[in-house]
Amino acid sequence: MFSITPLINFLLLFTNALLVRGLDASLTLADVRQAFYEADIPQDANLTFNPSVFLQVIFPQESSSLSIVLYTPGTNLSVAAVALEPVFALVGPALSKDFVVIMVDLDVPSPSDPYLGPYRHFLGGDYVPLDFTPLGAFLLGNLTKPVSSWVSPAPDSVAPHRYVLLVYEQPTDFSGQTLITTNTSRYNWDMSAFVRAIGMGDPIGGTYMLVGA
Repeated sequence: MFSITPLINFLLLFTNALLVRGLDASLTLADVRQAFYEADIPQDANLTFNPSVFLQVIFPQESSSLSIVLYTPGTNLSVAAVALEPVFALVGPALSKDFVVIMVDLDVPSPSDPYLGPYRHFLGGDYVPLDFTPLGAFLLGNLTKPVSSWVSPAPDSVAPHRYVLLVYEQPTDFSGQTLITTNTSRYNWDMSAFVRAIGMGDPIGGTYMLVGA
């Protein structure tokens, strides 16, 4: 059983209302899939996307006790709104596996000329669903160091970038991977090659946000 620290206990209580408020009952998994394909994300990220769970991304705010919940794919958010590292949650049937969470920017340095993308903003494993399920929402907890620590979105272009967040079921040998280290460039990351090499399969959930300078 996963050990919940006092800090995580606080997060559980704090995000209860956020998880419930952020859930859009009208949004379906088919809607999420369609939004990804309409934004050319599967093509540009070289992945197959057929989600089986919803991904919520909860951004705390420096100047407020409230948080912003990214739930609907394609939501426009400001740089300030996504400055702090988020908390993740899954909405779906009972979950008991470990998960990997990834965020990439597909549009570096600009959507019109993304020659440096994808840029790896975050890669973390060992996420587990905590014993907290309001309306089927499972907050993801993690006490291990990420493979690539969180880098907040800071796009150079006014044209919004597609920041894509994906969740995968974690393969047994993920923690021992050596393909990415602290010295590995985050630019031009071949995410699909990494996913294949590690044996992660297709993402089970995801969302994306649009952020411009």
